[in-house]
Amino acid sequence: MRKHRSSLFPMLVVGILTVAPLFAQPRLTGDLDLNHLRGVVNNRGLVSELRWLSADSQMVAFAFGLLVGGEVIDANGDTVHIVSDGFGFGTGGDYEPGTTNSWGFEPLSGWANPALGSIARSDDPYTWPSGWSAWPATDSSGFPVADLEFLWAMNDSTNAEFAYYPVANNSAIRGLGLEVVGRTLQWRAPLFEDILLLTFEIRNVGNRRLERLVAGMFGDPNLGGPNDFIDDRVDYDTGRDLFYAYDDAGPYLGWVTLDGPGGGMTSYASLLFGGNNEPRNDALMWSLLTPGTELVDTTATDHVMLFGSGYFGLDPGESVRYAVGMAMGTDLSDLRRNIDQVRNLFTLVGVDGEPAPALAPGGFSLYPNHPNPFNPSTRVAFEVGSTEWVTLRIHDVLGRPVATLVDGWRSAGRHEVVWDGRDRAGRPVASGVYLYRLTAGGQSAVRKMVLMK
Repeated sequence: MRKHRSSLFPMLVVGILTVAPLFAQPRLTGDLDLNHLRGVVNNRGLVSELRWLSADSQMVAFAFGLLVGGEVIDANGDTVHIVSDGFGFGTGGDYEPGTTNSWGFEPLSGWANPALGSIARSDDPYTWPSGWSAWPATDSSGFPVADLEFLWAMNDSTNAEFAYYPVANNSAIRGLGLEVVGRTLQWRAPLFEDILLLTFEIRNVGNRRLERLVAGMFGDPNLGGPNDFIDDRVDYDTGRDLFYAYDDAGPYLGWVTLDGPGGGMTSYASLLFGGNNEPRNDALMWSLLTPGTELVDTTATDHVMLFGSGYFGLDPGESVRYAVGMAMGTDLSDLRRNIDQVRNLFTLVGVDGEPAPALAPGGFSLYPNHPNPFNPSTRVAFEVGSTEWVTLRIHDVLGRPVATLVDGWRSAGRHEVVWDGRDRAGRPVASGVYLYRLTAGGQSAVRKMVLMK
């Protein structure tokens, strides 16, 4: 679990640096269209209308989205529980009674080109805001770690349900005083074609310390399609920390917590769809997100799912990362295999939001390759601090040379080369793990890459 006071992204710090605008960015969506999981992602933390191509494009989920709750003392001295969501009016989200005014997360400006009608996606620079000349990578490589990434930001300053004011002497800013930078990631490699990853950087942009917070996901599986959801079941796999839903005839949909306070999924619950069992019910959401909650009904019915992190606190300006992964499977064994790949992928590519530091002084750096895993080619970027004779070679895991990408003088600065997955003789190499080593000016660095065919 990553917790820090700095960020890779320019944040609008409410009450510390400036006040974030309340309604400055339109609600935008983007199409998940890279692998077997197809659907829509929006800039309020939701993935919706999910379909799975491996099951004849049938509907597998109506919507899953982020919840963040907090226990605070309001202006009247009462202890209240505020839960902010991005579901919105008409989809179970919180709103002011008698209106459609949101009581939850709303998008922030400066994170997309609103004229394109899409949130920012890594493979389409036209969707980026005017200030971006490169994709804001999760490390300093300058490349996305996934084959497709969506990126957005939102805050909960419109959540005016309770008399709590996260910025002292400013009644216009409401909610918990939280800002969230979210990513949705997909890979095209066959081993990862049934996988979806979501990461959320949750930051306290108010000027009050938040002592007790919890993050989680709420969702509505619809396995078998819109007319075949009343026979779904829900269960929990303790060995894999896996919360999943399934249809007796298949398929299976599962979620895991990859990073966050508590180190895993510390609460999980299934509820009957409808009624008051919706994100707008702050009291219910808070009680079920309480760490230690284990509430699963395996009856065949129309379920909703809820799971959460451990408790955490945030000082003003401090942030924490919450990351979850989703996978599909034709049966439980297939789902377990794909969930294992979710965990392996998360560890392998280092979706950790941390800048990759220079590996030695003097401007010498070897950056993570992109994409990784890859097929058939990948890009490698490196940097040298002065004009040097540079070698960049590919080795197998036993250290045997496979290919030479660079062997000559390079000027100071950043350089990039492409490896096409072939050896020195021009023959395609086998799938597997390879090492790439940079040597220049008496310094060297090594990283791993994975070829998937």
